[in-house]
Amino acid sequence: MVSIYFIPRNFSDNGRVLGLFEGRHVIQAGIWGVPFSILVAIIPWLPLQVKAIIWGAVAGFPCLIILSGMLDLLTCRIRFSREAKIYHSVREMRQHG
Repeated sequence: MVSIYFIPRNFSDNGRVLGLFEGRHVIQAGIWGVPFSILVAIIPWLPLQVKAIIWGAVAGFPCLIILSGMLDLLTCRIRFSREAKIYHSVREMRQHG
């Protein structure tokens, strides 16, 4: 029996790692997470549980945000809020051109 698979036109798997994460996001998460992971691992006097909590707060959570692409949304929001002109009335908008 022959299996037929339909691939949608808008399907794109280019530049993805494991089919989930964009390559750019993986590199950004690695640049953020690896140095902090090494710093937390070097500290000899902390117990392993404390190291895990520190790593999760400092490196793990930000890496998840970066991998999910939410960092892009956040930077777009910051750029928009800096450049946006917000008017509270039509009259005010007409005065400013």
